[in-house]
Amino acid sequence: CISSAISVGSTTKTNTVSYFSDVAPFLSLFAPGDQINSSVPGGGYQVLSGTSMAAPHVAGAWAILRQAVPGASVDTILNAFRTTGLPITDDRVFFGGGAVVPRISILQALASLAPVNSPVPTLASLSPSRMHAGMGPVTLSLTGTGFNALSFASWNGAPLATTLTSRTALQATVPIALITGTSAQVTVTNPSPGGGTTAAIVVPLDPPAVLTVNTTAVPPSTPVTMTLAGGFGGQSDWLALAQVGSSERTYVSYTYVGLGVTTRTWTVTMPSTAGQYEFRYFPDNGYVRAATSPAVTVDPALTPAPTLTSLSPPSTTVGGPAFTLTVNGSSFTSVSVVRWNGSARTTTFVSATQLQAAITADDIAVAGTSQVTVFTPAPGGGTSAALGFLVGTPPVLTISAASVPAGSGVTVTLTNGLGGASDWLAFAPVSAANTSYTFYTYIGSGVTTRTWTVTPSTPGTYEFRLFLNNGYTRAATSPTVTVTAVSAPVPVVSSLSPSSAMATSGAFSLTVNGSGFTNASVVNWNGSARVTTFVSSTQLRAAITAADVAAVGSAQVSVTTPPPGGGTSGSLTFQIVTAPTLSVNTTTAGTGTPVTVTLTGGLGGQSDWIAFAATSAPNTSYLAYTYVGQGVTTRTWTVTAPSTPGTYEFRLFLNNSNTRAATSPTVNVVFVPPPAPVATSLSPSTVVAGAGGFTLTVNGSAFTSASVVNWNGSARATTFVSGTQLHAQITDADVASVGTAQVSVSTPAPGGGTSGSLTVTMVPAPTLSVSTTTAAPGSSVTVTLSGGLGGQSDWIAFAATSAPNTSYVAYTYIGQGVTTRTWTVTAPSTPGTYEFRLFLNNGYTRAATSATVTVQ
Repeated sequence: CISSAISVGSTTKTNTVSYFSDVAPFLSLFAPGDQINSSVPGGGYQVLSGTSMAAPHVAGAWAILRQAVPGASVDTILNAFRTTGLPITDDRVFFGGGAVVPRISILQALASLAPVNSPVPTLASLSPSRMHAGMGPVTLSLTGTGFNALSFASWNGAPLATTLTSRTALQATVPIALITGTSAQVTVTNPSPGGGTTAAIVVPLDPPAVLTVNTTAVPPSTPVTMTLAGGFGGQSDWLALAQVGSSERTYVSYTYVGLGVTTRTWTVTMPSTAGQYEFRYFPDNGYVRAATSPAVTVDPALTPAPTLTSLSPPSTTVGGPAFTLTVNGSSFTSVSVVRWNGSARTTTFVSATQLQAAITADDIAVAGTSQVTVFTPAPGGGTSAALGFLVGTPPVLTISAASVPAGSGVTVTLTNGLGGASDWLAFAPVSAANTSYTFYTYIGSGVTTRTWTVTPSTPGTYEFRLFLNNGYTRAATSPTVTVTAVSAPVPVVSSLSPSSAMATSGAFSLTVNGSGFTNASVVNWNGSARVTTFVSSTQLRAAITAADVAAVGSAQVSVTTPPPGGGTSGSLTFQIVTAPTLSVNTTTAGTGTPVTVTLTGGLGGQSDWIAFAATSAPNTSYLAYTYVGQGVTTRTWTVTAPSTPGTYEFRLFLNNSNTRAATSPTVNVVFVPPPAPVATSLSPSTVVAGAGGFTLTVNGSAFTSASVVNWNGSARATTFVSGTQLHAQITDADVASVGTAQVSVSTPAPGGGTSGSLTVTMVPAPTLSVSTTTAAPGSSVTVTLSGGLGGQSDWIAFAATSAPNTSYVAYTYIGQGVTTRTWTVTAPSTPGTYEFRLFLNNGYTRAATSATVTVQ
């Protein structure tokens, strides 16, 4: 047995027991051992987990305490760790659970053995900065300065469980029992030696939330309404209906309150099971109750209170006869009674949702609104809320005109309507039955005055009728409205589409535009009617047959509208023309050369188009296309012959269709070898010897995707950009020493060849020298560039020696073509080591560095 051995278990970063850790009541300590960034054999770091990660934490912590108290025994140090550590409970069911072992807290343990000087803390802010009484427990986030692991927050002087997040942040838990009154003072204390207590921040406390109910005893399955006042307004605050005495996590039903909602009603149908129930208010999706309603007793011995939802009819005319009133609602019983202005009326029980009451002529002898309720006697029961029944003057229907032409509007005005939700108006011939109508509309619930306009199209005598409650018993009739016949106008033809067609082109649909058209209008073709479709009063469509356009010539198009009124319009001419032609400037063309087509005798349609396609391609496929242009009958169009040899042709299509109207002679495209490449310039053309490989841009002409850049006659990896530009990868070895290289471009056969050469010059590395290596803040320091490359975007930076290449204190561009340059800067006010750096071509790859300049 080793008496001084220390057993160590592992915890996670969230202070729970790691899933792999052994735990027992005799375990000495816990320490972090989950997802630890650890050094590994051979160098470097790796994230590892295990008690083999936790044990080194304890060993290192042990060394800290032994350094502070060299004479401390093993038992003394172990006791310091165990008495100051954070208790961790093993709640893993499959491990047995229940063991509580402290996790090491180094600073607290150290402070128990030796003085630890704490800084003076300051408290800057709290979150949340405002709370509700009865709300909790609440986690406070505190920000400030001078915090350490010994810091603790206090609430009205009572210390809180506090966790250190950083030297500027703490978290503390406020128990619900402390959140009382109208405000609280929060401070942070660092213990002596040193330390101190911060000034307090006041946290206002709003009144607690309150839940009330509209009743405390109801029959089973009866609605109860709860009212929340003083809610917290949290997005995840929720309400529950639960049995009295049940756990916080059980409920009969629940609902979320709503973000920002502090006052809320919620109606719930109580359970069918007898017992006591209560409403509960929980903030933030939790199970800590912030408010509880009075208990609601569900008692099967109680009869439910009746509820009244609607009356049928909802109103009647003053002075009318007695009638039966249908009352709709819920919770009616065989002893429920309908009351009229508080007095019972003879009532017939129909069902739990419907009663019928006998209303006398005396009840409706005077105009006004009577109150209808339903009463159910005890036990339970009660009186429903009232619904008003209107007793009013008879409704009247008046009309805007006694006679109107067909197609014109006539308006009816309802006054003294009864306001029923299903009352409706009808417009019908005077001889029609009540169940028949030409137009109808619902008046609207509660609407007693209403206008309605209809537009009859058939001559005759009509009237407006009022019906109540979706029925067919007429409650009012308007005066008669006479609708007279209207003479049709003489039609006018303004344009045709299309206005021409090719002879023998086949049947098509002709659109005729104009005015004064009716659904009886007919299109004439050379005086003979054609099948006509009415589109609108300004447009007709006519079916033109293949025989109508069989020969070149013209046709006269007109429109006829029969009586009454009507007549025949003037004529427009439709041209029947010869077929258009497509000719080409050549029937044999090289790949990539121009080919021109000429259209003659086009039809000038706005959407006529020409396509260039392979002879075998369907009409829906093409390589290129163009619209001919509205009114254009003669047109030329030039395309570039494709790179793939074969036979091609031009095609004419009309009116955005894929029906071919003309085809050109075949164009045979033959292969033409590419020309030899030409290299005209390089970028860059000058580089620093030994500076490493780079991408060389070669500009010129006649480049192809097979072209290759040569460096002193040897091919380099080449990227095709365009017919005028290539990129080549130049290696470190290619520019390792001072000298020149010859660059050319080769394109393989057929055709092709090798271009003339251009020169790339490798020059010695530029240098940066400084006027001094020691400077006072604010003094001048001059750098001199020698052997610069003269690039337009080359630049010098002055930067701290530790700064990355992208960071600098000052910079300057050198100037295009400039190879020697001096530049003076003012030494910064911050002491340190600095240097000048040379960068090429607006980049961040350093080409030269000066000696270090120390600012003292």
